[in-house]
Amino acid sequence: NTAVSGNEANTQKVFQYIQQNLAAVIHAFGNARTPLSYVSARLRTEAEVIAFQTWANNTRSILDTSYALVYSDAANTLESIRLSPAIANDLDDFFENGLQEFTTTPVPASTAAPATSARPVLVEPVTPGLPDSAVSTFASIFLLAIAAFAHIIL
Repeated sequence: NTAVSGNEANTQKVFQYIQQNLAAVIHAFGNARTPLSYVSARLRTEAEVIAFQTWANNTRSILDTSYALVYSDAANTLESIRLSPAIANDLDDFFENGLQEFTTTPVPASTAAPATSARPVLVEPVTPGLPDSAVSTFASIFLLAIAAFAHIIL
């Protein structure tokens, strides 16, 4: 990381070293993603990123499980490169003028009380009285007796 971030010219030198010694780099770092992420983050042109992605495609079998992440890192760098012209003016404005405080119109204070109405009185419903039924009582006792008799016999 230090070799790449210390000097922009080193990015391509480190990338060439990784290309020529990929197996040794994978052995030293445990995977290819870590050192290649340092390189892909420092690429500065679309041509460099596309060359990096082409190399990643050609060495996909060697990169193995790191391939998807390595390619994704390069794609993110490419997106950043393509986004830069769109936000360049905003960045220039920020660096030249600093953070601009935005003024907003304050919301007028509401002085009128909201209209409310009195809550209606809650009337609980009355449970109607149900008449007892001698027939249903007799049927319940009869079925209970049969069940008890069957339980004792069985």
